Amino acid sequence: MTPLNLIQSLKEMILQDLSTFRLQSERESKKIGVYLHLANENFTHEDLYPLILISLLQVKDLPLESTRSAMSIAEVEFTIGVFGEDSETYVDLLNICEHLRQKLLRDQLIANKFRLQLPIQTEMLADQPYPYQFAYLKTQYSIGRRF
Repeated sequence: MTPLNLIQSLKEMILQDLSTFRLQSERESKKIGVYLHLANENFTHEDLYPLILISLLQVKDLPLESTRSAMSIAEVEFTIGVFGEDSETYVDLLNICEHLRQKLLRDQLIANKFRLQLPIQTEMLADQPYPYQFAYLKTQYSIGRRF
């Protein structure tokens, strides 16, 4: 299934990139978990944080008139979540979010077949559900062309 291949490839790329990434804060260094949101999984346990959750939101076909050739687009959302009770938690959230955004911009072709369609949209919650904090990156990838 092509959309599943996309999010699995994104997960692999992000895991490889995060293997050397460390948060800027001097608190304990925790590995960032990367998960696919495939079912009604519960991501409320604080031991899972910090995390990046990759969700396939929808797949849509664009008509020939809106592009040079008809194509299918997958909308993928990255939820970045951190858990903490100090002021450095928000800094960690911003650092992970920006690191991921920059990685997606540098590597716009995933698995030699899925191309990022700009722009990347970043959203932060105004009212964060303390002690959790979240940010979202919304992206679109071309997953195929229809002829």
